[in-house]
Amino acid sequence: MAGVAPTPLVPAVAGVDTITFDTTAGNFNAGETVTIDGQVLTLATGGTAAVTATEVKGLAEANATLNAKYTITDNSAGVLTFTEKAGQETAAVLT
Repeated sequence: MAGVAPTPLVPAVAGVDTITFDTTAGNFNAGETVTIDGQVLTLATGGTAAVTATEVKGLAEANATLNAKYTITDNSAGVLTFTEKAGQETAAVLT
């Protein structure tokens, strides 16, 4: 893995989690995986932190389990925010 594995931060607000993609060790590559709440997402292209975050957002939204639980926003700079949808809120950290 060229990119540094994204690490979720402890949420400041229950039901809201942020994932930051770090490419200080190099860009992410096609075929690398990101696991969110037990759902494995495989990158088709990879790239910079911003490109990878956008790709992961699309993969997560296409995943029925993640799409049912989260609304996902992309700041276009390598940071995704996962907000649990109504009725899905927990205080647990995104894994």
